[in-house]
Amino acid sequence: MCTKPYISNQCQPVEIRARAGMYSSTYTSRPGDSLFSRFRLYSLHMKTLLLAAGRSRRVKPIEDKNFLKFAGRTLLEHQLDTLKRVGLTDIVIVGGEHNLEKLKTLAEPYSAQVVEQKNLDEGMAGAVLSVEPLIKGDETLLVVSSNDILAQSAFESMIKAQ
Repeated sequence: MCTKPYISNQCQPVEIRARAGMYSSTYTSRPGDSLFSRFRLYSLHMKTLLLAAGRSRRVKPIEDKNFLKFAGRTLLEHQLDTLKRVGLTDIVIVGGEHNLEKLKTLAEPYSAQVVEQKNLDEGMAGAVLSVEPLIKGDETLLVVSSNDILAQSAFESMIKAQ
């Protein structure tokens, strides 16, 4: 049995299960992982705001770039899957009147909330302000564009740095 604070190459993988209210995580260690930092990474609560209200004017004739399909799935689905894999499950998607219904349908399997940004001319700042009632006091907020796809490791690094 490994008694070191860090999981080393000589130790067996350790499975960690954490549950806090409706949130749960499971993490299986890999050789060289830090048990404590990896557990913190996967148990951290952070609200994630996905910006998806834009009109996609620069990609005409494409109607809405959020719903472009790559490898059989939309950009937004790829983004939601990555967020879920790193343990970010409190997700709010900001849409516009033009794509709100499609966003609600897409968000349902991920239990993500969808909020409408009333005035799209306010840009990203307007999107953040539209979810203000959902943000509690000093709650940590991660703001991500729905169509800028990042590697899972990038999200893990952001969470770890928080």
